[in-house]
Amino acid sequence: MMVHNPASPGELLREFMGDRSVTELAMHIGVARATLSRILNGRSAVSVDLSNRLGEALSLSPDFFAKAQLQYDLWRKSQRKRRSIKPLVAALASR
Repeated sequence: MMVHNPASPGELLREFMGDRSVTELAMHIGVARATLSRILNGRSAVSVDLSNRLGEALSLSPDFFAKAQLQYDLWRKSQRKRRSIKPLVAALASR
């Protein structure tokens, strides 16, 4: 279980971009500027395809941003209250 708030993929991307513009990076990896803008502003998630493209362009592993997205999503979901789910084995045994 995670105990801290991981950086969003957009926050990580902003750091890796350095002084490059959103337009420059978007053109370089072949995606719309709006796509990167939504990710940088936390309004969209990083897809596997985009993770691959960013990994190539920024000399990172192809799954770097996909893993960051997963960690971020799991942490956010863990902060929401929901009903508890019993383990499946225990639920089947009680029948």
